[in-house]
Amino acid sequence: MLCLSAKTANALEQATANLITHLKEHPELNLGDVAYTLNSGRRGFNHRRMLICQDLEDAVKGLSNLAAQQVFTNYTEITERSVVFMFPGQGSQYVNMAREIYETETVFREQVDYCSEILEPLLGLDLRHIIYPSDEKIDEVSKQLQQTEIAQPAIFVIEYALAKLWQSYGVEPQAAIGHSIGEYVAATLAEVFSLEDALSLVAARGQMMQQLPTGAMLSVPLPADKLTSLLGSELSVAAINQPSQCVVSGSIAAIDTLQNQLAAQGIECKLLHTSHAFHSQMMEPILEAFAEQVKKVTLNPPKFPYISNLTGNWITVTQATNPDYYAQHLRSTVQFAQGVEKLLATPEQVLLEVGPGHTLTTLVKKHLDKAAAQTVLASVRHPQEKQSDTRVLFNTFGQLWLAGVKVDWFGFYSQDEYYRLPLPTYPFERQRYWIDPPQKAAWGQLQTLPPTSQLWTSLTQAGQKQANTRNAELNELTYQENRQWLDRLGTAYINSAFKQLGAFSNPQDKYSLENLLGQYHISPRYQQLLSRWLQILVRQGQLEQHDGLFSGLVPCSQDYINEHLEQVKAGFGASSLIDLDLVQRCGENLAAVIVGEQEPLEIFNELVYQKENNGSYSESPLIYYYNSILRSSLEQVVKSLPSSIHLRVLEIGGGTGVSTQALLPVLQPKQTNYTFTDIGSGFLTQAQQKFNDYPFVEYKLLDIDKSPTEQGFEKSSFDVIIASNVLHATRNIDQTLHHVRSLLAPGGFLLVWEITQPKIDFDISWGLLLKPLDDKRRNPGQPFIILDQWFEALRAQDFVQVAAFPETEALEHQIIMAQASASAAFSIKSGQKDTEHKSQISLQIKPDVFQQENLSALYSRPNLPNSYIAPSNDIEKKIAEIWQELLGIKQVGIHDNFFELGGDSLIAVQVLSRLRNTFSIKLSVANLFESPTIAEIAAKLEKQLESDTNLGAIDREEIAI
Repeated sequence: MLCLSAKTANALEQATANLITHLKEHPELNLGDVAYTLNSGRRGFNHRRMLICQDLEDAVKGLSNLAAQQVFTNYTEITERSVVFMFPGQGSQYVNMAREIYETETVFREQVDYCSEILEPLLGLDLRHIIYPSDEKIDEVSKQLQQTEIAQPAIFVIEYALAKLWQSYGVEPQAAIGHSIGEYVAATLAEVFSLEDALSLVAARGQMMQQLPTGAMLSVPLPADKLTSLLGSELSVAAINQPSQCVVSGSIAAIDTLQNQLAAQGIECKLLHTSHAFHSQMMEPILEAFAEQVKKVTLNPPKFPYISNLTGNWITVTQATNPDYYAQHLRSTVQFAQGVEKLLATPEQVLLEVGPGHTLTTLVKKHLDKAAAQTVLASVRHPQEKQSDTRVLFNTFGQLWLAGVKVDWFGFYSQDEYYRLPLPTYPFERQRYWIDPPQKAAWGQLQTLPPTSQLWTSLTQAGQKQANTRNAELNELTYQENRQWLDRLGTAYINSAFKQLGAFSNPQDKYSLENLLGQYHISPRYQQLLSRWLQILVRQGQLEQHDGLFSGLVPCSQDYINEHLEQVKAGFGASSLIDLDLVQRCGENLAAVIVGEQEPLEIFNELVYQKENNGSYSESPLIYYYNSILRSSLEQVVKSLPSSIHLRVLEIGGGTGVSTQALLPVLQPKQTNYTFTDIGSGFLTQAQQKFNDYPFVEYKLLDIDKSPTEQGFEKSSFDVIIASNVLHATRNIDQTLHHVRSLLAPGGFLLVWEITQPKIDFDISWGLLLKPLDDKRRNPGQPFIILDQWFEALRAQDFVQVAAFPETEALEHQIIMAQASASAAFSIKSGQKDTEHKSQISLQIKPDVFQQENLSALYSRPNLPNSYIAPSNDIEKKIAEIWQELLGIKQVGIHDNFFELGGDSLIAVQVLSRLRNTFSIKLSVANLFESPTIAEIAAKLEKQLESDTNLGAIDREEIAI
């Protein structure tokens, strides 16, 4: 599965062409490595393309012929669609369902095996011999698989195993719906039942049904209200699958009579392949006995919502925990159509059938309420299809990604050993965005503050240019190869720590997280980190996890650790990209640290903080590279500002000043106030000594986890805020960014250096110093969030522009830049203490009232969701000319959104000033927010101009004034 994405349609086509050329020139490439590199190493943009192929030749052929059935292309504005799991009921099963998936996917096979072993004493047979028989027994087991007592457990097992497989791929359901027995799978995933209890109930349910007299079921293309008068006392509506399609259930004789009656009216019906009359009065003899069976198990409130077959609405806690509900569920009509209607009310959701065949997918696609853009997918092939099971599965996985579903590529490749390759990089559509400086005024050197949009462009262009200048030691491919050895070494240290504690010494022992914490006296401060370590071992195949219990640790030897340590030293030793002394010391002392015998700060004080003070730590090429991006960006802002502007800079969590020492030299001493902060006074004292030559630096305590105003900081009091590798260490990212935003002046800039991928070497070193995390963006013990999550979190805190450098995330680190909204200025308290710069102008001066010079170069219209529609009258043309000039865009359509074109509130002020002068009318900034297109503004102007014709000359003069 090859996946490509880009920000524009043209860039996607160019990326496709570049990949075709590269594959033709390198026929020796491993296709799995190519796919792994594309899928797990690149960000997903809105324009997406996916291809299923067998080899390089097939890949080139498919990409060259985009009309081929194996190639899918899609544009989605939503990059995180939610998914609903749909679980089909009895009748969908067939021999060898998902067999190839069982043979190739470890998670699926483990779940099928585990369920089958639990069911064996309950069924008196190994279910796997029925589902996956030898060739000579296919006919024999096909008949067995149609028997209710076998069919229902078989369907449950396959659907549950598929659900766990999808979850291992990062596809988590936000909701679910099941058809009859399928609802039991939904309830189990929602933890209403334990897996063991669910299997016992499913087995008992099937066996009780099997003992009842045989019956029949008939699919009828009529709505339920038109069927009622035809049913009599022996027939029931078993299911309403579509508004105009029902299933009738009852005795064989009564079903035959109904079928003949409908055939005489020209209504074609279909008998279903069932042995009993499910969901009819023929089920009533077992209802009481089954309810008693349910009372023997523990019923819990559901952990996520799913649709009830009884009501066609969301399950309630009362229903889910009532044994009588499951008895009625067995007897009553399945309200599937009503449940689907509930789900289709949210068309951005993706509906995924998790089970054999396409039964529910077909029903949903035919539903009258289904929107054209609604994505509905199946996991497993239809029994009559000849496709490969894994091809269907991968095709569906690719289409989930294509639709915008968030997936876990590392989980998808967890059982494969692939490597990253150098492949064609993103095909940037180069355009000139540089804005030439204004011409000198005739009366001298008048200096004005550039618009915030121009400052943002200067900042990001400088960052991008510097990011493209990279030291030879930062070769991405070499770095990735070395990181694989480092990750395995880190995993080995975690493995060894559990061995030193004495955990998992008996292969039969099973532990929950709480068991490990209590039995081995692990400090509570490491609970989240311990959870993270366990998941690393599970993902690496060194530990098994079933229903929250961990067992079967595969120990690694000291020779294995020594071998990997030597490999890591050989790969990273000369480059200083990784602090190997720290990784080794922490790794060897993990067990001692988590039980309180070793304080990790002692290790850091010896190996990190003193080393930083000696200057050697900051000489790492990795640190130099990312500091240079920060320095170049900040330097460009300084150069863009008039000398009358006084720049206020805040550094959060400055520590030993690794970034500070790179930034201070580019600042103007007489025009800058730099506030260095940290949570501890020891760092402030060290920094004051270290930066004694920079008198414009002041030193203050700041805990960004807490409200800055309660710590003596004024709101909106800084123009630039710097935070290097510190924000991830806070408890709650959203709360932290809220505090940061409160300190930033309107239109100000935030420069953040952060790691945007999980790092196992961090988990066994710096992770030892982490405070507990309490926000929903991060998994327990894992402090880093991906770049898209950073952008989302920043925008949620009123940052209107975001960018990140370098464009690739191969090195895991990113410089993230953001600009605060200029429209939500905080009020400045009067009576502030005077400073020597009191007469100077702050960066946040009043909006520029001078008419801007024409831009020397206009850039192309950005890729917008709406088509370009040219102005059609004089008013629209005049407005378009003003927008084009101030936004710097060649073409502005009458339906283009001002803010999507790059406008902000400061530019809006200039636009409105020009409009007032041109048309002599009243408009406010609020008008532009309410009506952000030329067509809407023109309509307002026309309305005002018409009303103005009735005013006298004096009135018109007053309005003009």
